[in-house]
Amino acid sequence: MNTQSDHFPDGGAARVVAGLEAEGAGVIDFAPQHLSADATLEDAVPLLAGHALWGVPLVDASGDYAGMVTLRSLVAAALPVALDTAPSQRRLLDRPAREFVDLEVPVVRVSTRLPQLLTVLCRRSPLIPIVPDTGMRLLGIASLERAAHALYRR
Repeated sequence: MNTQSDHFPDGGAARVVAGLEAEGAGVIDFAPQHLSADATLEDAVPLLAGHALWGVPLVDASGDYAGMVTLRSLVAAALPVALDTAPSQRRLLDRPAREFVDLEVPVVRVSTRLPQLLTVLCRRSPLIPIVPDTGMRLLGIASLERAAHALYRR
């Protein structure tokens, strides 16, 4: 388990997206928990189940977003194993987490305006990685939960 500060030790992520951070008013977490792209599913399960997270992003060694493992993808992967009565060739938890990336999770570019970001959160996914306009470096995670808190505390 890591935090975004591993990739931005000087707080650079917040400076890169200072405009969206101000506009987002707390919708984006600039220090999200994440896993290495080399993590196993066994590494992801405690974060997803134990911390009541909807998803956990995978980040490669250079800090680039490599996909999101979600509760939806976790359950979908476990269903065939649960229905299979024959012993599995390979334990599900030993498999790389990147095999369970949820392809339904969109990526939002940092230049996206707040109304569009909120629309994507409501219609597509309750957790969305924020990346630069060019490249795939994970800058933060926008979440429906944070959006609700930010909108209703005003």
